[in-house]
Amino acid sequence: GMLLVTANLKQVKTRTEQAEGDTPRSLPLAERLSRLASQQARLSGVQSDVHLEPPYQLIDRVCAITDLQRVGYVPPSKCSSRAQELSCDKTDTQLTFDSSGNLRASKKAVDLETSFFGELPLREALQRRSLAFDACALMTYATGEKWATLLFGALGKEPPLAIVT
Repeated sequence: GMLLVTANLKQVKTRTEQAEGDTPRSLPLAERLSRLASQQARLSGVQSDVHLEPPYQLIDRVCAITDLQRVGYVPPSKCSSRAQELSCDKTDTQLTFDSSGNLRASKKAVDLETSFFGELPLREALQRRSLAFDACALMTYATGEKWATLLFGALGKEPPLAIVT
């Protein structure tokens, strides 16, 4: 009984913590574009533009949940747009060693964050998150949108009296 619960809790904790060597891989551009093209074909009613399209960094982050086999939460603040990613200044250069041991200079990835001034930007971030999870086949776009609609429906309801006081 209790030993099994403790073992399961340890397993969940291990799956949610990221080890130092666990860096998510970047999807190859061809694979990323293929996923997005397939998604556009399936979701014909969803408008696609750089302001509603999830950034490649977000797609990589969501796909890493599967690659690393770790439970993960992607907060809306990490769900910026492809437009923001394209306009981001990547001037920082870092030196790394490739698999052959050769020194290589590359642009340092900037961890994108977005802030919300009102409900519309938050709603758009949740839509980008739904699109990213759909592109990585972890959750359908329809399921993500049902969840976002449920959250926004709660905004219009009166809070319980115990919370108000």
